[in-house]
Amino acid sequence: MYLLYHLRENVRDARHLGPRFLLRHLPRLRRGDGAPVRVSVSGVGRLILRQNSQDLGVVREIFREDGYRIPSPPHDRHVDEVYRSLLAQGRRPVIIDAGANNGASAAWFAVRYPRALIVAVEPDPGNAQAARANTAQFGVLVVEAAIGCRSGRVRLVHGEGSSDAVQTVRGDEGGVRVVTVPEIVAEQPPECTLFIVKVDIEGFESDLFAQDTGWVGDTSVLYIEPHDYLFPGRSVTRGMQAVAAEHHLELLVARENLVYVNWAGSAPAKERPSS
Repeated sequence: MYLLYHLRENVRDARHLGPRFLLRHLPRLRRGDGAPVRVSVSGVGRLILRQNSQDLGVVREIFREDGYRIPSPPHDRHVDEVYRSLLAQGRRPVIIDAGANNGASAAWFAVRYPRALIVAVEPDPGNAQAARANTAQFGVLVVEAAIGCRSGRVRLVHGEGSSDAVQTVRGDEGGVRVVTVPEIVAEQPPECTLFIVKVDIEGFESDLFAQDTGWVGDTSVLYIEPHDYLFPGRSVTRGMQAVAAEHHLELLVARENLVYVNWAGSAPAKERPSS
């Protein structure tokens, strides 16, 4: 069963990521030293996969499963129209990838929205280094920091040593700075305007949506991976849910993500899709 599973996974990899993706096995067979492996993803380019990490699963989820595709065709087309409208107005859409991990999600957004300015925010140094390597070809700005509702400092807590489960805890003794969404946007050229925010920050969404959330109304899409399951009884997504309701965002579900689409905001006025 183990061999059958891996055979099936490799067939799916070849079909969706391209046959050259399977060449990732060669360096490991030759060296066996656990060094990072360069892989080729069809339509994307070369990415680095770290051994003993979750990188392979992340790349498969994002590119093979198209994890950030908006699941509703009318909403997907609407967001594309917003993107084109902003460009036609001489404005540059800004995409903030908060909790960028190894940069695969930022690379996905760069392929989908090639003229956007993408800011990948990642507090873990190892992940940030991988994100820089994986997004250099796209000109992504990688900010090694946490993201929250106000500036400050946090310390990192690694969940069972996993590269994709780095939690942040506020404290003056923390070694990682905190940036905010308005700060990121303000640091960009004047023609830049907020377009998409993706949030996967392991429960720190409770901090991000605690105050100063006016920026939510400026987004066209807000992706959230909720983490209430990690913190039973703490309602870490309560603030996010309240803010989404306040701005009348339309809710979709795509795999592990809640996808909030701002049908009324920053887009050409149009009718809602018929039910």
